[in-house]
Amino acid sequence: MFLVIWGLITHGTSAGTGDEPHYQMMTHSLVFDRDLDLTSDYTNPDNLALYGRFEAGPHVQPGKDGRLRPVHDIGMPILFAPYYAVAYMLTRQVIAHVPATWLERARLNFNVVLRDFLSFAMIGLTAVIAVRLLEIFSALSTSSGRAFAWVLLMVLSPPILSHSFLFFTELLSAFIALHVFLWLRRSPEKGVVPLFTENGEKGVRPLFPPALLAGAATGFLLLVHARNVGLIAGLMILAILRARRWPDRRLIVAFMGGAAVLVAVRTGVTYHFWGTWLTTPQARVGDFAGWQPLVTESATRITGWLFDQEHGLLPYAPIYLLAPAGWIALWKRDRELCVEISILVGAYVGVMTIPVLNAHGWRGGWSPAARFLVPIAPYLAILAFSAVAHLRRIPVIVFIIVGVQVCLDAFLWQHPGLLWNDGFGTSAFLRFLDGGTGRLSSSFPSLNTPVSNVTMVVVAAASAAWLLLTAWLSRRERDLRLPRPA
Repeated sequence: MFLVIWGLITHGTSAGTGDEPHYQMMTHSLVFDRDLDLTSDYTNPDNLALYGRFEAGPHVQPGKDGRLRPVHDIGMPILFAPYYAVAYMLTRQVIAHVPATWLERARLNFNVVLRDFLSFAMIGLTAVIAVRLLEIFSALSTSSGRAFAWVLLMVLSPPILSHSFLFFTELLSAFIALHVFLWLRRSPEKGVVPLFTENGEKGVRPLFPPALLAGAATGFLLLVHARNVGLIAGLMILAILRARRWPDRRLIVAFMGGAAVLVAVRTGVTYHFWGTWLTTPQARVGDFAGWQPLVTESATRITGWLFDQEHGLLPYAPIYLLAPAGWIALWKRDRELCVEISILVGAYVGVMTIPVLNAHGWRGGWSPAARFLVPIAPYLAILAFSAVAHLRRIPVIVFIIVGVQVCLDAFLWQHPGLLWNDGFGTSAFLRFLDGGTGRLSSSFPSLNTPVSNVTMVVVAAASAAWLLLTAWLSRRERDLRLPRPA
């Protein structure tokens, strides 16, 4: 995983643009100024990473004390500050000791080298996500080869692939949430297990630090990004459901206490910066304009996340067409896991869908497609794999979908710059394919308002075909090969 994605970032991308440099600026301020006062950071000639001058735009605003504060949440810069300090030092050494002619031939400078170090960290998180998915896939299927191949496919496909090297909060959110989810799945239900005991000995009194740490990680998701509030709610619901079978109910108190401490920290920071308890210039609620606009906007968001040619999931990752069939298969074989994934995905998407709770819409701005779905992409990958995890033979239609996905992945690996869009109504990928004529883009859905009749017809036809595919794949459940997993 690491080598493949490392190879991708040697191609032309738009990494280091959009929100990324502003998260980097926050991290730089924490490392070198020991604060998050950005009043002079954007014009600081000592900041070699961003050439000493960078346009702040709406990413910073005056706080309640008049100092310029970042509108973005501070969790990721805090977490990465030690790593950034080491990376900055190493970058100084690289630039100082590598011959200038070599750097010029490799098109490297201080900013690019430091940016690559940040990419390496995010690629490392992606590789760990892949290892965790391999554990889950292997538990769902006794075919280790199939589990391994599908982990490669899911992680090296958008949206995980396209965000795997970006200094965005979404991948970090996916990493943290997946590990909390797995911790909850491994929590003690029948006696004491090694995760909670000293030396793993049966009968030893459970320890509370793991529960406290898992709760703190859950609360930290709010410090990473306020958009994770639905993900936090889903994890807390799962903790409450799981705690009914824990031998020591005080563990749930430790879990919730850890979460409450980090939520309180975020609340205190918000008040210190802006004089408010919950909302910030970035994390704010939307206006309620009536039920009909709310329903229309919510439906547009769901449709856009799935079908939009710029920011939709399926145009770049058709492999997720298998997710509904996988949900049905998982419901039949491991209902508890299916319910837990449904709670997490439903809570996260539900909050994001409602305009009153999410004022920023459904597009990710200048970024690769399906940016907002990255935190739940591992769970969608589990559902997609569940559709084929225990079939005796893989249907031809699935091979076709996999083949299309592999071709897309290979093309986008070679041309990753085509992943970025900014909501203009036409994807860079389609413009590249049709030579800028617009013939292809005019035939694919674009959820820019007002929505065209062509988009509505194409979405309706695609939804009907998707429903038929799901029904047909679900009927193959009688062709099972594997027993119910433990």
